[in-house]
Amino acid sequence: MLNGRSLILLQYLETVCADGDFYVLEDSDLKEAFSPLDTQAEDLHALLLGLAKEGVIELKYSDRGSHCLRIPPEGREYVGKERERQRTEQNKRRRLFFASFLGAFSANILFLAAICLGWAFRG
Repeated sequence: MLNGRSLILLQYLETVCADGDFYVLEDSDLKEAFSPLDTQAEDLHALLLGLAKEGVIELKYSDRGSHCLRIPPEGREYVGKERERQRTEQNKRRRLFFASFLGAFSANILFLAAICLGWAFRG
């Protein structure tokens, strides 16, 4: 299981290395996956080594800010499954929100109906 930063980097690499060939990328290219203050060059090297250890990228070399890598089918499959999982989680949150909203709305309608009935039978 990849951590958040590794997953962000893998998703970025999957879009950059689209056809499965080896690509040479510089640290400046890889930093585009993160916000400007998020990561250092040393962290990128460690993240790439971790991704290679997990088997989701193939790393030919990684030295002095230059990295030669490709995304094998296993890496693309992992990214696809992770995107599907994120989509499923988002759909669950949406359903929960709408169910909560509908429940609150129904409770308010019942409360107003009880108030109106109370006024109608009051006098």
